[in-house]
Amino acid sequence: MTRSAELRFREVFFSNPFGALRAGEVDAVTTWLPVREPDLTVGVVLRDAPPVRWALIWRTDRATPLVRALAEAVTDCADATGR
Repeated sequence: MTRSAELRFREVFFSNPFGALRAGEVDAVTTWLPVREPDLTVGVVLRDAPPVRWALIWRTDRATPLVRALAEAVTDCADATGR
């Protein structure tokens, strides 16, 4: 079985980094850590080299198969590059 998905990038503004996520306009965002929002899940840490810390974030109630697959793919890429 062939599976496919479309990946689009969209700018998220630092003044409201979770607005599009909470509105359901995007499935996940990458943003600076720390994130302490009870309705959001901090997933894969993309960069952890202080002072720069980034992670993949998604709505806890929208942990769709697509979001889980994206998190798994990012983790696999990080493992393959030794990061």
